[in-house]
Amino acid sequence: MKKNKTLILVMFLLGIFIGALDSGIVSPARTVIANSLSVSSNDSIWMITIYTLAYAVSMPLVGKISDRYGKKKLFTFSIVVFGIGSLLCGLSNYFGGFSFLLVSRVIQAIGGGGIIPIATAYIAESFPPEKRGTALGLVGGIYGIANVLGPTAGSALLDLAGSSNWGVLFLINVPICIIVVIASMTIKEEKVTKAPTKMDVKGSIVVTALILSLMYALTNLKFHDFANSIKSTNVYPYLIAFIILLPIFLYIEEKGGRSCN
Repeated sequence: MKKNKTLILVMFLLGIFIGALDSGIVSPARTVIANSLSVSSNDSIWMITIYTLAYAVSMPLVGKISDRYGKKKLFTFSIVVFGIGSLLCGLSNYFGGFSFLLVSRVIQAIGGGGIIPIATAYIAESFPPEKRGTALGLVGGIYGIANVLGPTAGSALLDLAGSSNWGVLFLINVPICIIVVIASMTIKEEKVTKAPTKMDVKGSIVVTALILSLMYALTNLKFHDFANSIKSTNVYPYLIAFIILLPIFLYIEEKGGRSCN
């Protein structure tokens, strides 16, 4: 039993590490990738922005789905999707162009966004109260280390592989994903104690639009020139959309909560 708990922890920590690492690993390679794919510096920021947006959207959605179908199953699925996205991102070094890379980054982010919430919830449920704090502390620690290490790891890998082989920044995730998937197969699926409920489609659509509008506005907001940048059509319409959507989302969730009682 103790060995199984250790395997569960290592498996989830590995998943969290690669998911968080990819948030910053591309940063030092942005100029190299932009030159390789013949895109401008302004356009190249989208390889980071689109990952952040898709990542933020997928986190709450995958969390909802995991309650319905089981956390271990969705965690394994998220790792597979993240691995496929990483493989496609790496292959964009050799064919497909910048658009192919952006689509691949979205696939990667959808998988990555499901890893952390599911891992945290599964660990919290799997460990007894006296060990839960330590396990969750490791989750936070690994997440923080991976975020800090991302840019450094990206620079180191570029130095080792050469700037013309920037695809290695993504391809390195693939063998780790395979290891995590194999490890997950040895872990027993948890029982879904609640009866499957109807999927909250309206709430999911609204929360997706809510997060996208806020994240897109904040991404384009220049805090050093706040007064002018907030007037940009890339900022204020999305902030207005967020303000409108927030009470709609709260109403849908409150209505859904009442109907379940």
